[in-house]
Formats: sequence, structure tokens, C-alpha cells
Amino acid sequence: MRKTAVVLGCFLSLLEWNPAVAQEAFPQDVLLFSDDFDGEPEEAWALDGLWNLDGTPSSMPGGAAFSGKKSLNYNSGANYQTGSSNSGAALSPWFNIPVFQGKRLSFQCNYRTETTGTQYDRRKVKIHHNGKLVGEYVLSASGSSSPLGNCGPMGVWHHHSLELPPLAKPGDIVIMIAHSMRVEFEFDSVDAEYNGYPGWFVDDVRVTRLNTVPVPIPKDDHGNAWSEATQINPNGEPLSGSIEKPGDVDFFSISTPIIMLLPGAKPPVYKYTVETFDLSSSMDSVLTVYANLPSNKIGQNDDAAGLGYGSRVTWTSALNGDTFFLKVEHYSKSKTGTYKIRAKSEFVPQDDDHGNSSADATLLPANQPVGGKIEKPGDVDFFRIEVPAFFLASNTVLETSDLSSGMDTFLTLYDSTGKVIGYNDDAPGMGTASRISKSLPKGTYYVRVRHYSSSGTGSYTITLKWQTLVGN
Repeated sequence: MRKTAVVLGCFLSLLEWNPAVAQEAFPQDVLLFSDDFDGEPEEAWALDGLWNLDGTPSSMPGGAAFSGKKSLNYNSGANYQTGSSNSGAALSPWFNIPVFQGKRLSFQCNYRTETTGTQYDRRKVKIHHNGKLVGEYVLSASGSSSPLGNCGPMGVWHHHSLELPPLAKPGDIVIMIAHSMRVEFEFDSVDAEYNGYPGWFVDDVRVTRLNTVPVPIPKDDHGNAWSEATQINPNGEPLSGSIEKPGDVDFFSISTPIIMLLPGAKPPVYKYTVETFDLSSSMDSVLTVYANLPSNKIGQNDDAAGLGYGSRVTWTSALNGDTFFLKVEHYSKSKTGTYKIRAKSEFVPQDDDHGNSSADATLLPANQPVGGKIEKPGDVDFFRIEVPAFFLASNTVLETSDLSSGMDTFLTLYDSTGKVIGYNDDAPGMGTASRISKSLPKGTYYVRVRHYSSSGTGSYTITLKWQTLVGN
């Protein structure tokens, strides 16, 4: 006896759908709906709350759009701070869908909100068929059971994909052939606090018809790019990894929280240690750590003391919303193997805001001013900078600014061996502030800040700048 699917304006069995993340490739998929938000759509999206179709704010980390100049985003042009809790929905136009073939929804996602979880600033994706809500999925950066998968780190564009099954199988009797679908993106701040962030950004929304028999894709345990990194929790359970084939790499990420500080307060400083261990007999790991961007390498290790062919990288950072990316690969590009990876963090008491030697140097990120203070006569502050391979040496600029009354900075630049390669006291046109512009090849360097007077104290801001980017 054949199953009969009776459709009268809606398909009742949709209420029991259980979509799964697509784990297979579907070549020759057919496009059913597409919007990159840069051209004029045939039909407009229905927007309420703070949803907009534009490219603001331009200061959004990772950019306010994935492709082109515009995205679908939830903010007032700068943030979603309204003085009260707020929410809104963006609904696509209705579009026709087939009955006997599956569909895939995909879109690009970026966000900067109060939390990466679901307690506040909730981000939802909803599916409507024939006027009825049939699926609702909450996005989160970790621990999500949503078939859309976990979000990437804040400020990094990443991809979500959701496979929807056919409404009926060939041979079923379907009374109504025409079916329609729409996609809804919903944001809810939940409360009125800590809403001064850029919000949620969606781009390149696609719905395709799955046109062929699935072709299995060999499973990879962790992403091969920073945008697909698996989040690892410091002091949490170790994660297992595998270099499944020669040349495979595994990416992980550690996100530091954004701390709301009172004026003049300093963010807490933590020491991070990441290790690979429990290696299979064929494994020899190489661990590389990057800060915020894949180009900003801050540490690398092959064989660490006490870990055999395992690796260890340690660094210190203040909690200010940074994301650290960890890349694990085999030392030999022709071999494979398994490993475990763990991350530890520990609070570092700060009697001094920055270390007094290169061994305790604070990482100085590019284009992000860092405050410092010469707390007592004779105090010095050390910073570490990492010059990537694809920057011209002449692009490296270090300068101090925002000096307190009586402050007179003196900068000294060292190479990785401790050799002095540059210094400056009072830069032209900058009063008692300092500036070094130096031609530096790829490598690790250190800069020392001190007061010109051995008896002087005061505060300052130091900034590392790249003037021009040049590709490989």
C-alpha cells in the first residue's frame, strides 16, 4: 500500500522534521533562492526592529559584509543599544520549492555581541513552509546541538549550512504540487545591558535544490582553516585530533572574554599554555599559535621538553576579546598520526603592568594601542612584536602617545638575540613622545619603554603600525 501525503495549504508532517547538517557533497545543486544584499532583489525582505540592509558599522571586526558592500545586519548603524531590551526579525520573500527533492540553506555569518552563548543576545534561524513555522535553530559558538553547527569566533566571517529533507518521496501521492518557503533571522537582546556592540551580520543567503545522489566526503575531525577552527576551552577536557592524510592540518581557537572595566582599571592578565601530547607512534606534531589573524604568528614549537615529539607554546595576554588560533600539523608532510591537545590558563598577578625583560614581554598587536605605566623610578616595560613574512620591512612603525604630565618616553628596539637595532627619545613633532620606523624582516623583536629620566614616572600608550600591506 502506497503512502499518501495530503497537502492542503500546509504539509503536516513538517512539524516532525529533524534536519541534519549536510555531511555530503551534492554536485549540480540547483539554485532556488539567493541574495547577497548588494543588488536590488525582485522582492524585498520584511524587516522589523533594528534590521537593515547596509554596510554599517564599517568598524565591525571582519567587516560588515562578507561579499560586496552590504549585508543583512541587526544594529542602528553602530550598535543595538536602545536603552531597553530589543528584538527584531528579518524575513526573506516567499519562494517556490520542489516536493520530491531535498534543499540546503546556507549563509555567511559574523557577529560581535555580549556573549557567544545563548543566555543573552540570542540569534535564531527559522524556516517557514506554506505559512507555517517548521524549524527554529539557535546559534551559539560552542556546545550547540543546532543542526546549523557552532558559530565561529566573534569578528570572523564563517559559514553555516542546513540540509532539509524532501517533502515527499517519489511514488507518494501529493495533492498540492506548489510549495513555498521563506527564511527568517531573529535577534533578541533579552535585556537592556551591554548592548553597545555592532550586532549580527548575515550575507550570501542561498537555498539550493539537492539534485543528485549524495557523494560521501572523507570525514575530517577539525577544520583545515582558521575560519573552521574548533573551539578549545582552557582548563577543560583535552580534545583528540588526527592528521588523517598527508598534508592535513587541524585548527583550534581560544577566545578571551571582553571585560567591562571602570575608567583607569586594567584588564586581568593570564598566562596560556597549549600542548599536544599522547601522540601515536607515527606522529610528530608542530604547533603554531596566531593572535586574531592567521598572519600574526606569536609562537611555534616542534618538540617540547618532557613531551617527546609533542609540542608546547606559552604566551601571556590581557583579557580584551582576543581570539587565538592554534594550528596542529605533522612535522613531515608525507606522514599521518593522532594526538591530543589541551589548553591551560592561569591568572598572573600584576604588580607591574608589563614585564621588565624580554622573557616577560607583553605581545603588542598591530594597530591596537596598548596602555602602559612607569610605576616607579627605574621601571621599564617590555613588549614583543611579530613581523609576518608578507610585510615589507619598511612598514614597521612603533610610537608612543597620550603621555601623562611629566612623562618623557625613550624607546629601544631589540632583535630576537637582544641586540639593539634602534632607539628614539623625542620624535620630531611629537613633543616628548617617541617613534621608531625601522626596516624589519620576518621575525620576533622586542621594544623597551622607559622614562628618559631615571627618577621619572608616568603613563603612556604604545602602538605598532603596518603602513603598507604587500602580498607574497
